[in-house]
Amino acid sequence: MTTASRTTRLPWTALFWWGVVGAAGSFGVIALLTVGIFVLIGVAFLMAVGLAVPGLRERGWSGLVVGVAAAPLFLAWLNREGPGEVCRVYGSTTECAQRWSPWPFLLVALALVAAGLILARIELRSHRPLHRAPQIGPPEDGTHRGANDDTDRMP
Repeated sequence: MTTASRTTRLPWTALFWWGVVGAAGSFGVIALLTVGIFVLIGVAFLMAVGLAVPGLRERGWSGLVVGVAAAPLFLAWLNREGPGEVCRVYGSTTECAQRWSPWPFLLVALALVAAGLILARIELRSHRPLHRAPQIGPPEDGTHRGANDDTDRMP
């Protein structure tokens, strides 16, 4: 793989990695009163690994936003029969539970997925990671743009 193709495509492994980190983090937050603290410790470990690996550190951060959508989507699924009281009959027993409306959770999840995809598209079009500062000095590929170059002016 050449340097040019490595910088112009968004690695799906990095998107997947940060998506898993985002999903685990969001589930850790909603389960904070039970096992959430242990999940968040695991998320901290995954983040440390992701920041230590250069291929993960440089790209794919938009996957974090998409991954965070997993918890609201799960909450929408759990409340899919709501809003209101939902009763189920199991043999001779009846079990009733109060359900919330799933629509707010679904809208939040869809907004997070859309934002993550937009960020991924911006990162892909810019050919550089979103969180990096622009390079100061001559480019690494040996090209040089002079002061009279009109390539960066708007039409």
